[in-house]
Amino acid sequence: MKNQMLLDITKRENFQYVPYVQQKCTEKALAECKFEYETPLKFFWGSAGIGDLLMVTPVFKKLTDCKIQALDSPVCRDTFELLKGLCEVEFVSEPTYKNLPNNPWAVQGGQAILDLLKIADVNCVPKINVYEEELNTARELLSKYKNPIVFCPNKNTDTLSPAQPRYELFDNEKWKEILVELKNKGYDVLQFAKDNNYVEFGGVELILDKPLRIVAACFQLIGNYVGIEGGLAHLMLAAGGFINVLLPDTNVNKYYLNYQWIYPASEVFWKDESPRANYYWFDEHKEIINYV
Repeated sequence: MKNQMLLDITKRENFQYVPYVQQKCTEKALAECKFEYETPLKFFWGSAGIGDLLMVTPVFKKLTDCKIQALDSPVCRDTFELLKGLCEVEFVSEPTYKNLPNNPWAVQGGQAILDLLKIADVNCVPKINVYEEELNTARELLSKYKNPIVFCPNKNTDTLSPAQPRYELFDNEKWKEILVELKNKGYDVLQFAKDNNYVEFGGVELILDKPLRIVAACFQLIGNYVGIEGGLAHLMLAAGGFINVLLPDTNVNKYYLNYQWIYPASEVFWKDESPRANYYWFDEHKEIINYV
């Protein structure tokens, strides 16, 4: 991974971030939670979202004998492959395990889960295993690129639901400006996507419909990401890479008022691990070039 500079967005003007430890709503949610801890830990996880699932992986840094139930669907089976080697997964139509709640209103659902289970000695940054055979496949896939970087711009608005306002369409002309600068710095710009859920840009190599575990292996080898906040940004972190994420202005998108899914350069989140995440306002998009 490249030795990249860090930009502490929490010190930027108009940043309305509230640290997790000050989230009274999260404290209230944890106090009201009826989940009873068992050994080994068994729970049902209802979301098939990549970022949502990776949010629970810090638990497996400490608890190695967990058992999860997930809904038996093609989407869940694909996403839950990311947990290979971390825990036991059973796909069911009717769960018998209790739900382990993540807290969507919390700044960090992962940290909320660690607190719920009283795990204090690991950070809330996602982590997965990547295996040598997967890395070999990824090396072959990436062999023609000398200096790859992952580029994840706007998603195709035709595939979005109103429940995903954080993917509000950014100005494609600004993405093009970023692309020009990345190319000028000698990057091979790669875009990973599936199911037509992408916007095509000239000068970008599209890598489509690969299994998530092979994408994760590619991310571990590449180690560098520029794009929106979303599942692939979390996957890059989980694979050990560095992310540079563009965020919409809070005046445009109130969904991000407290920036619930970011990992700022704070020991609250990273503890003794070196931070690997930068965040930028989209209106200052060219600043990202100074940090990749």
